Amino acid sequence: MVVNRGCCRAKKEIYGSRSLKGVRLTVPRAVRAGHSVTLGCDYDLEDAPLYSVKWYRGTDEFYRYVPKEEPPTRVFPQGGLHVDVSVSNARKVTLLSVARPLSGVFQCEVSADAPLFHTEVRAAPMTVVDLQKNNNGTGIGSGYHNFMNNISGFKRRPINTIGSYFGSNPWYSCR
Repeated sequence: MVVNRGCCRAKKEIYGSRSLKGVRLTVPRAVRAGHSVTLGCDYDLEDAPLYSVKWYRGTDEFYRYVPKEEPPTRVFPQGGLHVDVSVSNARKVTLLSVARPLSGVFQCEVSADAPLFHTEVRAAPMTVVDLQKNNNGTGIGSGYHNFMNNISGFKRRPINTIGSYFGSNPWYSCR
């Protein structure tokens, strides 16, 4: 049996080592209402050119980075979602002054360019927490309690203990 190794080697160089791998998404589990948050999407293109990076909240695209376009960034309006284009790029997107309705699943979709257009998608939940004083002004109110009740629904490593202190005394904790 005769094998043409030169042909196979060339094919491997073109297709085998130029692909997208290792997409890692960085989305904070929780962020405080009114604050800005940066979502990260890291990837290894293995020398393949980047075609696009797209960000979604749920199924709705809100940010796109395409290096071959001018300008390379594009923002798609969504109620309550404000992108800081001046610091957002192919690997991160910064959202300004987030509010509770923005809580949900965020996705990053990375696509390598021709000839393969290999695409990877990663998703992670983020909860926007409204930390307010309760009615008598002595602690954190219902937004915090709702967060504590909802955080256990995430499919991640369990948290051993979460607690808050008023002065030096714990007033709320959950396991």
